[in-house]
Amino acid sequence: MKRTKRLALSLAILMASLAVAPGVNSIAHASGLEVNEDTLIKEKKPDIEIDENVSADQQKLEIAEVRGELTKAQKSVEGVEAADEKYEECLKQFDEAVRTVSLEIDDYEQSVQNGSLSQQKGVAGGSIYDLTTIPVRVQLLIRIGRAIRFGSTELSNKVVAAHTKLTEYILTGILYAANPFANEGQIMDYIDRFEALEQELLAYPDLSPEDIATIYKKAAYHRTIREARKVRNEANRTGRKFQAKVLDKEISKAASLWWRITVTCGELDAEEEKLIAAIEKVAGPKIRAEKIEFMEGEAGAINIDNKTKIRPVIMPAEVKNKDYLIYSSNPYVARVIGNEIIPLKTGNVIITVMALDNGITKDFELQILNPGESSSLPMLEPTGANDQYLRAKPNPVTPAGPVHNVADEVKDITFSVKSVEMKLDESYQLGQKVLVFPERAVDKSLTYQVANPEIANIDENGNITALNPGTTEVSVTSANGIKKTIKVNVADKPVEKTYEITNIEISPRKAGVFTIGVEATEDGKAYNGPCDIKLVYGDKAINHRIYLKNGKASKKYTGFDIPTWQDEVLATVNIKDISQEIEIAFN
Repeated sequence: MKRTKRLALSLAILMASLAVAPGVNSIAHASGLEVNEDTLIKEKKPDIEIDENVSADQQKLEIAEVRGELTKAQKSVEGVEAADEKYEECLKQFDEAVRTVSLEIDDYEQSVQNGSLSQQKGVAGGSIYDLTTIPVRVQLLIRIGRAIRFGSTELSNKVVAAHTKLTEYILTGILYAANPFANEGQIMDYIDRFEALEQELLAYPDLSPEDIATIYKKAAYHRTIREARKVRNEANRTGRKFQAKVLDKEISKAASLWWRITVTCGELDAEEEKLIAAIEKVAGPKIRAEKIEFMEGEAGAINIDNKTKIRPVIMPAEVKNKDYLIYSSNPYVARVIGNEIIPLKTGNVIITVMALDNGITKDFELQILNPGESSSLPMLEPTGANDQYLRAKPNPVTPAGPVHNVADEVKDITFSVKSVEMKLDESYQLGQKVLVFPERAVDKSLTYQVANPEIANIDENGNITALNPGTTEVSVTSANGIKKTIKVNVADKPVEKTYEITNIEISPRKAGVFTIGVEATEDGKAYNGPCDIKLVYGDKAINHRIYLKNGKASKKYTGFDIPTWQDEVLATVNIKDISQEIEIAFN
């Protein structure tokens, strides 16, 4: 298959899976029609111009370096399992974007071998990509891979809203990485957003022990179960049958709890502690990476005519998996090939190291100096001469001179969501989910139209209001005629359920011990779910949560809960929005 058709197919798959109908330009690409290079986005590169004197061997070396960076992106999501359909979609689109960029690198290499690479345009054959943007696209994919891993680890105990926002950012980032109309500035800007986003998400509320465990909490819990099964299998393989049998019992307990719909975060945490203790009895304590330090300190400097390395140390020393990945925050200032840092431009850049053991990261600030200059920061040890920076030379386009190939019209419209899911009478701000490429288009005004106004209506700002249950489409059209559609599904309001507390039974108190039994129904059937009991005596109050199964549950109290000399207690039982009070008088 030729390069243009193959790339078009990859993009078509990506857009189709995101429920984005092909626009005029996408149809042209998918049809294999010739695309005028002058209509593509050609941003001025940051003080870099392709040197026409660079040998084919040097170009091949750089291609190998970029391919190595793409491998880092793939490794950044190794072992990550999707907790739900949102993360599954992220991983699917991530893989597709990696494949698309990989094909571009293949064709770039083929063009170099054939001598058909246009040095002025930076394109191969009929590529709709500016190939000089491939390194930054790869860098974005690396950052997205880190974000996917971040969601499966550090966000596992956060509320669902944190995961929803992260996955939307990830899918939008993948669009930037794969969309040929996204320029360097847009891609670099999106890379920079992830750090602030992750800090914002870490501030989202944690799940409390009483909260019903989310699917993300359960996914993290299930990873411990998988690890326990590996340890059990290894114990069986090495003849430690008794140890394997004991561990297998704990695995069974943990697995049965994982399947329970109403299991709380506190229950999962308690059982996970027991399972980890059982694992350690068989395999010994598992020491995870806690922090990363650098033998060079937290910052250093290097002259641009030298390559260098930093030496990360994964701590504590007992950590078995000391593998790590190194990334550059800006591949146009410095690249990281393997573990070697190759400066390309003077300035400051952040080099990030991520431990593969559990995804923790550490940043190193690198200052790149002109040849012969010194710095107040410690100078790093050179690992060899760097000739790549010699290719960097001033861009001949001056501020007062003309800028060629400036895109002044909208080329593409995409959405950061697959579809719009609403309930009757709800509102949705679709306008905030629309992405217009290029960002610097002169007229980015859009018009919105709904296919079936009986299902929903939409205003001039892209705000949708659900009117009736059903499915329709909303079309978004730019001033120059680029049009995309997105599906809108409106569901009926869920039928409100009726809850009733049918019985509260207080047992006699004997030796300070008594029991409160609760029976309840949901729509006339036995209720299964949480129930909160609050006991008030004097100026004190105690709270407990119990879980009804088949409509019944009870809670035992002792003299440690209610002093034996306390004869009067006010009990309040809450299920959903239903509450009952009962005065308890002990004789």
